[in-house]
Amino acid sequence: MQVKAKNPNDQKQIELIRSHLKQEQENFSKADFSDPKTLHGENMPGLAVLSQSKGKYTTEYLDLEDGTQLTFKTNDSEVMDAIHMWFMAQMTDHGSDATSM
Repeated sequence: MQVKAKNPNDQKQIELIRSHLKQEQENFSKADFSDPKTLHGENMPGLAVLSQSKGKYTTEYLDLEDGTQLTFKTNDSEVMDAIHMWFMAQMTDHGSDATSM
């Protein structure tokens, strides 16, 4: 997952993105997806599995020049499928602001 500022020179927006994703990384590492549930709803694809998979995946945070990247890693095929479904649902919800890498 990468979140980048639309304007790569907007340092305030970049810091807001970094702050938000650092908190999300901490939450996700505990299988806490309450924030995305608030925005995207309780029934978002993959969320039920991810919320019950504490310890079955890791999340890594990385600052990018114009934003942030979170990387999810797992060896569990069910969790991997849930991550993919969750990202696809997010891309759909975020419309033209979201693109695949």
